[in-house]
Amino acid sequence: MERSSCGSRRCALALAISLLLAAPLAQAQNFEAYYGDPEPADSGWDVKATRACGPGSITVGTRQAGDTQLAQLSRADDNGNLIWQAAYYIGGSKRSRGEAVIELSSGRGFAITGAVQYGGSTDRIYVLQVDCEGRPAWTSVLGNRVEGQNAVGLDLIESAPDRGETLYLVGEEISRDARRKFGRIARLDAGGGLLWNQFYDGGSRWPEVRLRALAQNVAATGLADDLVVAGNTTNGAGLMGALLLRTDISGTPVCASTLNNADKQHALFHGITALRAPGYFGQSALVGLQSNPADGATQVYLARFEPVGCKVLAQAFWSDPKTTSIRAYDVVEALDRSSDDSILAIAATRGVPEFGAALGARTSSLLPATGSMNYFGAGREMLVSIDLKAPDRLLLAGSTFIDRDAGADPQDVYLVQTDPAGATTCAIPWQPKAQRVAYPPQNVSLKPILIDAYERVGTEPVGTGGQGYACKPDPKRLAGAAAPACARAPAAKKTAS
Repeated sequence: MERSSCGSRRCALALAISLLLAAPLAQAQNFEAYYGDPEPADSGWDVKATRACGPGSITVGTRQAGDTQLAQLSRADDNGNLIWQAAYYIGGSKRSRGEAVIELSSGRGFAITGAVQYGGSTDRIYVLQVDCEGRPAWTSVLGNRVEGQNAVGLDLIESAPDRGETLYLVGEEISRDARRKFGRIARLDAGGGLLWNQFYDGGSRWPEVRLRALAQNVAATGLADDLVVAGNTTNGAGLMGALLLRTDISGTPVCASTLNNADKQHALFHGITALRAPGYFGQSALVGLQSNPADGATQVYLARFEPVGCKVLAQAFWSDPKTTSIRAYDVVEALDRSSDDSILAIAATRGVPEFGAALGARTSSLLPATGSMNYFGAGREMLVSIDLKAPDRLLLAGSTFIDRDAGADPQDVYLVQTDPAGATTCAIPWQPKAQRVAYPPQNVSLKPILIDAYERVGTEPVGTGGQGYACKPDPKRLAGAAAPACARAPAAKKTAS
């Protein structure tokens, strides 16, 4: 496909869900788009539909060009046209990566987190806020528990509306010899000031505690004050268990439960969502994978947990009859007007990678929703993040490893927006196999330790760009008027944030 200086690409994914409302015609487009300059390797790791900054999407990832690796944001409109794209020299560093993004509800822009090599050769967690045009407002770099260890922020959320415009992030810190892994959760105020920063040690029983995603959910008080966190533990024998951690508003553990079958099968969670549908209010749904270390086979692992506590209520495995590798990364809840149930919409990847996928599970049983599922891409794509673009359509992001423009391009950001049936014209139908399971839970005790160190640093943006379509939007259903010309974020001077 021809890459334009201000184009996009698109293809498909699918998920046959009948959701609550039909979106207006202006949002009826579906597409698969790719973003990035021809030579660098551009990846996508998280996506959010945008509203306060105008309709469209924001995707965060990483741009690798030679020995320079930078966190990168890609802002697109409702048709997948690139509005702007920018990479960031955080604290002047040439080594950073972007892992998670949110749009701030007040219209102040976006916040991202990830890792930056700052103050030496080790990675630290950062949080960067930019305005709606991608210009940096402030950057905070959090200190590590132990100097010389590496840390990364992996997910980020904005606090409940009645708790102010504060940010929570979750991530991990890794020992120098990589034999120990520790959880990290922090809270920042609206201006990037550190409110608290917790480090979680599993001790000798759990030498690895990895925290990957978080949501805010209902506490015993009835307020949305608890944090629920998805990840995994690893015990002394090297067996991984899928972890749900619940903390209070200050990061103090309330309970934690890890799930595995104790027969040398690994399990872990990548994504989590707080459920709000009637019948499930206050519960948490988590997605990830179960794997066999003997042959590397993986399958999707789903679980649903009770409100307030850490008791597991339902579990299921999903597999593809034609492959031995499929895993889930992210999940959102959608309402289903055809029943009293709700739907879990899930971003998944088949192969290493082969195709991206959008899955639809019944919240009640965690088994497939009615209708066919779909894969998307041309054989070298992955999807790792999902959001609701509208009540009846999905937005997914990841990476493509196909050089569609014959320009020696190793990798691009990959963005998919579905139609109301969860599909596009490039969708490849498939039908999963699924079964209920019952991994036994084990209680996990974690020791929280406060970290006080953090710094405010400057961040310099640099404009990037380039895009194309793998599957073009239906021209009869394009959103709005003619697509705007691509604008690269201004390469401003270093800001003293």
